[in-house]
Amino acid sequence: MLRATYPNLRGERTRTMTTLSLDIDGEVVDFAPEGVVILGRDDSADFRVPNVLVSRRHLELRPGPPTGWRVICTR
Repeated sequence: MLRATYPNLRGERTRTMTTLSLDIDGEVVDFAPEGVVILGRDDSADFRVPNVLVSRRHLELRPGPPTGWRVICTR
């Protein structure tokens, strides 16, 4: 887990942003919430899924406000 600090009117408070763990067919990869994670068939994808039903840049996973992840379909 990472901790991020967000200011508010009374000073500062801390919220926890979770690390994203992906498990596909036994392959587990953890991603810190520091940028976009690309899933797809392409060799340049952060998490490669070698399946013809998956596009080259199938999904984008983005850290979302304030402690979650957003999934964006890019195919």
